[in-house]
Amino acid sequence: MTPEIAEASYKELLDPSTGLQRKAELDIEGLRTVLALRSEYGQPRKTLTDPLKYYDPSYYRKATAP
Repeated sequence: MTPEIAEASYKELLDPSTGLQRKAELDIEGLRTVLALRSEYGQPRKTLTDPLKYYDPSYYRKATAP
């Protein structure tokens, strides 16, 4: 990677409107979508429905508490 590409990548990653966010909370509905896609297309086939079985938001809340 050239220094120019590295700098452009760094700027894009840290752009507040499109890049990584400091307090990036997982979106439960997004997790539902991921599980639905995995259920439909994944091998071996499994029915995955409850995102809270795989994600515990209490850790996020504790980590971001003042």
